[in-house]
Amino acid sequence: MSALGGQRPTKIALLIMGVGLGLVFSTAINTATLGVRPNDAGVASASVNACQQVGGSLGTALLSTLAASATMSFIGTGRPTPSLIEHAAVHGYTTAFAFSAGLFAVAAVIAGLLYERGVTQVEAVGEPVLAH
Repeated sequence: MSALGGQRPTKIALLIMGVGLGLVFSTAINTATLGVRPNDAGVASASVNACQQVGGSLGTALLSTLAASATMSFIGTGRPTPSLIEHAAVHGYTTAFAFSAGLFAVAAVIAGLLYERGVTQVEAVGEPVLAH
């Protein structure tokens, strides 16, 4: 068996990640634009979208650099064999995933501390209108 393992665990992980991200992003956008005046809703949504794009780009760059550095430090200065390269790649990805898991745990604690408890009351803007 190779260091990379089978495809089944990867497919299961991708399925779980897809469902989780689908649930997270819609909730994040709704929470980020909650309480914004209707005439500012477009700007608020665009700002959230831009921050997500920049954050994703920076996060990918950081984790790729971390994985590459861990891979190269695992290989060392010796002559790399195919087996060593496979194990080094797994070590690099594992290091990057562990770092990102720790970062998510810290972010979850911070979000839990900052999130306001209870129902947020949003003031209605304008007067009620009957729908036709």
